[in-house]
Amino acid sequence: MPQELDFESEALGKLLTDALRAGPGSPQWHEATLRLSDDPSAQAQEYKRLLEARERLEGGRAFRSVRAGPGFTRRLMSAIDQSGDSSSRGRWIPPAGAVAIVSVLLVLGALAGLAYYLLPRTPTAIESSGSPAIERLASMYMVQSVTSATFDGAEAPTGWQTIGAMRLAFARGLRPANAPGAPATSTTQPATGGIVWGQPLPPQSAFAMEATLRAPRLSDDLVPEIVLAEQPLDRDNPTAARELVWLLRDGKSTVVLPGGDVEGQSQRVRELAQPVSVRLTADRDNAIIEINGKRVWAGEHRLSPDQPRHVALRFVKRGSDKADPIAFQSVRIQRASAAETH
Repeated sequence: MPQELDFESEALGKLLTDALRAGPGSPQWHEATLRLSDDPSAQAQEYKRLLEARERLEGGRAFRSVRAGPGFTRRLMSAIDQSGDSSSRGRWIPPAGAVAIVSVLLVLGALAGLAYYLLPRTPTAIESSGSPAIERLASMYMVQSVTSATFDGAEAPTGWQTIGAMRLAFARGLRPANAPGAPATSTTQPATGGIVWGQPLPPQSAFAMEATLRAPRLSDDLVPEIVLAEQPLDRDNPTAARELVWLLRDGKSTVVLPGGDVEGQSQRVRELAQPVSVRLTADRDNAIIEINGKRVWAGEHRLSPDQPRHVALRFVKRGSDKADPIAFQSVRIQRASAAETH
């Protein structure tokens, strides 16, 4: 007959407690199972059912998983939409409004582009600088020497004639000169003078005039100029009604077209500590101006296509009559070959 177990005993209580704590598969669990299997009493059956329930719970933990119900996703998305609407209220643009705005911008852009291409306009200096006519002029070889001179004597070089009433000195550069023994005076009336090449150049021939200028001190009282004029220049008429002029005023390079229009903005010349080389290249319709080999302006010179060209070096002086260090040191004129011109 099987031995009856005393479930009230301290030893059996401790055994069952240790078995439940250790869990299925442990030595304590195994020992408690053997002890209970020998007891047919009702209490033993209850403990067996308790252990079986514990074993099933420990063996599978599906009771711990959490799954969303069928309406969870819908409620979550609705909450997110409501939160977004509250944070962006006042900034949201309806799709129809956005499409209308984009359509208006596209129409305005198309109209602006059409006007740009259809309306007549005058090319700027930068646009003209890259035109085929300008680049063709820039690529010409000036192989025929017309004249070349340095200013280191007592009078104007051969072939050059003085213009204007200003007294000039030619030693150590072409520059204004004071009257011998005359004190330095101050005047607000500008004085003009310089030299012009005595042989006009034909308008159909491309040529280049290059002058070297020394300007160690910036000045607004003495302005050196390189001139390309339609009309002859002489002592009584040192300026012409229509002329293309490059000038240096207060260290800034400026181009003035016939009629007095200033082309573009004046550009500061930064290499004045050393002699500055200024080159004017022109043909029938266009001109290029370079300073120390760098192009500073190019475009249509607006001179008459059938009038001879008169080239000159000129000064405009105002203020004190004292000697000024600004001076032209040399000049050279060259022409392109007939084959390149035509």
